[in-house]
Amino acid sequence: MPVMYRYSVVPEHKCVFIERGGKFSAGHFVQALGKIINDPEYKPGYNFLTDARKMDYAEANFAVLSHQVDLWEDISTKLDKCKLAFLHASQVNYGVSRQSKALFETENIDRKPFYKLEEALDWLGLPHEFDVSGALEAAEWHQEELPKDSSNSTNAA
Repeated sequence: MPVMYRYSVVPEHKCVFIERGGKFSAGHFVQALGKIINDPEYKPGYNFLTDARKMDYAEANFAVLSHQVDLWEDISTKLDKCKLAFLHASQVNYGVSRQSKALFETENIDRKPFYKLEEALDWLGLPHEFDVSGALEAAEWHQEELPKDSSNSTNAA
């Protein structure tokens, strides 16, 4: 199953909500972020909450992720100061996200994995009552293939 994502920019909360599903593909998340930050509703400095509970990170590991540092440094300059919260359902995915935090966190981007939505909302300064599912309900699913010549050295998780 290829990686799919949908997102909703919510200006009143200065946050982008992303839902991802499918099998890990190196480079997909940075590719998706590149498109999201070009959305006219997005403003630099908005935080991100990524629901990755439907993702399969079985093929992701530190070696694969470590080749993506340059791409993350590049995109971080376009995001301004922000937080990226990642919601996970399994220990494997949570562990991959912790590895990503160690590799990709920059001075302006704070990354943190979570198991519980409420904890992620707290960390982002959002109310527990916020309906993340409702914000994503009307969002369109995107599915893009990475170029066939993409390698781990040119993609990011």
